[in-house]
Amino acid sequence: MSTIAGGADVASLTFRDITISLLRCFWAIIALPVLLALVPLPALAPLRHLMRILAGRGITQSGSSKAVKSPASSKSISLRNASVPHRWFSHFYMVGFVFNLLLLALPLTAPSPLTAFLNTESYSSSARNSGGDSSSSSSSSSSSSSSSSSSTTSSSTVSSTPTTNPGTATATGTSSAQPLELLLQQAPLQSLLFQLHLARRLWESTALAASSTSSRMHVSAYLLGLCYYLAAPLSFFLVGRPATPSHPSSPSATDVIGIACMVAGAAVFAWGNLHQYRCHVILASLRKGGKKGYFIPQGDWFAYVSCPHYLAEIVVYFGLLLSLGPQMLDCTLLLMFAWVVSNLALSALETHERYLMKFPDYPRHRLAILPYVL
Repeated sequence: MSTIAGGADVASLTFRDITISLLRCFWAIIALPVLLALVPLPALAPLRHLMRILAGRGITQSGSSKAVKSPASSKSISLRNASVPHRWFSHFYMVGFVFNLLLLALPLTAPSPLTAFLNTESYSSSARNSGGDSSSSSSSSSSSSSSSSSSTTSSSTVSSTPTTNPGTATATGTSSAQPLELLLQQAPLQSLLFQLHLARRLWESTALAASSTSSRMHVSAYLLGLCYYLAAPLSFFLVGRPATPSHPSSPSATDVIGIACMVAGAAVFAWGNLHQYRCHVILASLRKGGKKGYFIPQGDWFAYVSCPHYLAEIVVYFGLLLSLGPQMLDCTLLLMFAWVVSNLALSALETHERYLMKFPDYPRHRLAILPYVL
């Protein structure tokens, strides 16, 4: 039987395993350059400059071309000018909202190739069954007629045992269950919370935000954002855990810890969303009445950092991780969280520098994104 480099049988790999591996590669590839760009070493200055150009948006992107005065400014300006309107930021939440909603609907659907594709146990058993069938088939072709008859009997016994999808078995086996009950039993809590976050951000980006007509976003940041809001919902859905314990009548110690982490994580998630909403309201108020230009925001977490909405985003994702309990140490979500933190930190540092240059009276006690740290 063929094996992969790590020693695991290829037949034992599921489509879900492969998808998670690809997600981990994606998060590692996009996180590593940004993490390196945050390291304050002179040798990494070119990488830091490139990352800031590619991640530019809002105030950093709209005025960036005027700020470039290096000898190689022509190429730098050309790269910076590859941008799209900042109001296209709402496309991220549209894509994420629809895709995450489709994933949440899977536990409520009848058995389908897609639900089986995202399920571990069904494809593990399918792989084992197909491996057993093929091995018995090959043995029967090279053995006598009596061993062929025995192989056929064994094969029919295997095929008579149906391969079930736990999610769809609940949906079809308990017809009296309500959709909400099925959703709580099967859908990861993290996906449910993320859907609430996406709904709020979609509303804010379309009804609350008032970007300047000159505010731009680099095209690479736009394309990466679209990819992110496909990969993040899929990561939460595949790695997350249901909102209800596996044995509600007699919960184990693991279930108790998991429930405590869920409650704490949901509280942190709500806290981050609340402050992010307040900060976005403050930023939107600076554009009321057709105001143009840039102003110093005041209030809420702006008293401590220049980009409190980025800080609140980090709090939101930390709450989602915390709600996983011990499973928060999963490599997939840790890599995703590393990219979220590093990307927001890099953008916050750029924004903070622009504030300091643009406003001579800017509060000097404010830092970029982490109070008293960064």
